[in-house]
Amino acid sequence: MVQDGVLIAVGDLGWPEAKLMVEYEGAYHFDGVQIVKDDARYARLVAAGWRVLRLSSADLRDLDAVVAPIKDALATSVVR
Repeated sequence: MVQDGVLIAVGDLGWPEAKLMVEYEGAYHFDGVQIVKDDARYARLVAAGWRVLRLSSADLRDLDAVVAPIKDALATSVVR
């Protein structure tokens, strides 16, 4: 995701016009070093006005439950 010409994060799925990013976090993301990097990246995104929805493998077992919060977040987005 780019903000003011600066790359602040690379995400799995995003809607820049809505400042919404969806991230899938596999087991690797819960490693001691990686989780610290991820938290810092999410903090940069939030500071830049982005919303981040984080998903795990357990979430993917119910795709309706995955889609609903994405639809809600997009419906409440203010497109600039």
